[in-house]
Amino acid sequence: MTDAQGQCWYEITLTGQEAHAGPTPMPRRRDALLGASRVVDLMNRIGLDHAPYGCATVGMMQVHPNSRNVILGRVFFTVDFRHPDDAVLAKMDAALRKGVAEIANGIGLETELEQIFYYAPVAFDAACVKWRGCCWWAASRSNTAQCWAATCNSTICANNTMPCFSRLARSRWKAKN
Repeated sequence: MTDAQGQCWYEITLTGQEAHAGPTPMPRRRDALLGASRVVDLMNRIGLDHAPYGCATVGMMQVHPNSRNVILGRVFFTVDFRHPDDAVLAKMDAALRKGVAEIANGIGLETELEQIFYYAPVAFDAACVKWRGCCWWAASRSNTAQCWAATCNSTICANNTMPCFSRLARSRWKAKN
């Protein structure tokens, strides 16, 4: 592994107007779930636009009210962006903010978008990357040794604990060499 991906986590709330599904005409609806659905599609396109290393995930969604015949008035959800290049993460952030605003304006929704977590990308020490024993050493300290051993040649690492293993392994490598 040569890098650990940077991460940006967001919490987004879209607020529209709760209404009964039957008597509310389609053109008058301010459906928060429709907006959230469009943001999920946007977020997926952002990840794909920054492939092969860009990752974009909605990991949680809460809808209100949670009723079968009511237009949703509020949707809360999370977004997780990952990329090993900080400049690309910034572009992904800008695309999300712009897209959420455009989607919300088009449907008449209010938005709250907050970045709640940022983890900078980490390039692993070149000597440690070259010395594959670091990867094996880190893997031997884990319950997922087989999985990690298979990813030693990866260009990125999805596990946010790997920078710690990189530092530990580098220290161990220096002590032996």
